[in-house]
Amino acid sequence: MSISQVALRLQSGETTANELTAAMGCEPTSAVGRGEFVSARAGRGPVREVSTWVLESEIVSESVSEHLSKLAGALRRARGFGVGGEVAVDLVVAVTSRPMGSQIDLSVQDIAVLSENGCGLVVDAYCDDNDASDGYEDSESDRSSSPLS
Repeated sequence: MSISQVALRLQSGETTANELTAAMGCEPTSAVGRGEFVSARAGRGPVREVSTWVLESEIVSESVSEHLSKLAGALRRARGFGVGGEVAVDLVVAVTSRPMGSQIDLSVQDIAVLSENGCGLVVDAYCDDNDASDGYEDSESDRSSSPLS
């Protein structure tokens, strides 16, 4: 398993992306506002129901602890949002997974830091399409029965 990105994510159906930026005291890596079109290219269609504010750790490491250390200041600033507030606070870990032997290690200390700051954990896993070493190929019926499709 390879960690490709770790980010602090704030989401709110009431607070705007600009208000989240002001409250956090730093510029996000990316932000989108409630009411904006989901696809900016189309300029029409469904609109976002929540504002989303994202700050990436911007380091290369397989250690969740190292990413948490990099995001520690922002995580403390977000603390007030995460505990019973109307803003959801998550640590999003994007990983590339392999069929055999993939795992993410979270230490007791990592879990405590997330908990103390009212922060959830989201693991966004993607299959490494370039890894053909498992010898398996998905059948059409496997793909169509996926709960994510």
